[in-house]
Amino acid sequence: MAEGKGIHCPYEPGTFRPLANKDNDYLIDRRAQKEKRAYSGVFGFSIQDASLQESMGPIQDHENEKLLPTDRAIVMARRFLYEAATAMEKGAEPPALDANQQGVRAAGVLLDRDVKPEEWAKVHLTDGLGQPVYSI
Repeated sequence: MAEGKGIHCPYEPGTFRPLANKDNDYLIDRRAQKEKRAYSGVFGFSIQDASLQESMGPIQDHENEKLLPTDRAIVMARRFLYEAATAMEKGAEPPALDANQQGVRAAGVLLDRDVKPEEWAKVHLTDGLGQPVYSI
């Protein structure tokens, strides 16, 4: 994680663009791949995800997908994004710009061993309207 091989990654200097990107083939390490130290040769969860998502191209035909009930979150996310995009075409504001609408947020923190996560969360993750926003 400290080396940027987890969910966070190093960026190109002065930008928000990942250092490993499609223009440099995600810094794929063929030797690590050949030696079976890395299945894909791409290091880091976020960069592996990005490499798969970007390699699909900008538009994907979902007509032949066979989604199951366990894929409900995918269907709901796509519907939400589609409805937001079509509403914005008609001049609507993007959804969830108001912090009151952002009830669920992912969080990743490193706590000292003596800090109980539940107690920390009660203070820092509930009703975040008065708390600073941290983002990558």
